[in-house]
Amino acid sequence: MTTLALTIVRGKSASFDIAVTTNAANGASVPADLTGASVEFTAKDSIANTANYFQKTAGNGITVLNAATGLLRLNLTPADTFTSDFRDSLYCDLQVYFPSGAAVYTAAAGFLSFSNNAPVNFANS
Repeated sequence: MTTLALTIVRGKSASFDIAVTTNAANGASVPADLTGASVEFTAKDSIANTANYFQKTAGNGITVLNAATGLLRLNLTPADTFTSDFRDSLYCDLQVYFPSGAAVYTAAAGFLSFSNNAPVNFANS
């Protein structure tokens, strides 16, 4: 499993390329073939929390760049990264659902950190 350590400026857009890997029979890490698979990125308070801040899927924030080599791009928007409670970070994971119907595979997990807070604009009075 890949460890995610993503950093973004709160309220801004960002893209992250993620290489999904799996373990070969000999234990070596090899690119995962994502052909026919679905992928889901989730950001939430903690690993145990079921309430999501946001979720991305293929075609909705995730672009599979090369299915055969497991390369995808995660695209985050200002709406994804601007939270009203101004947390410093969110737990995140990337789940892969292979077409074989096998169990869900957690391809990556870690944290989405905010490098600073977007400025708040107040009207001049």
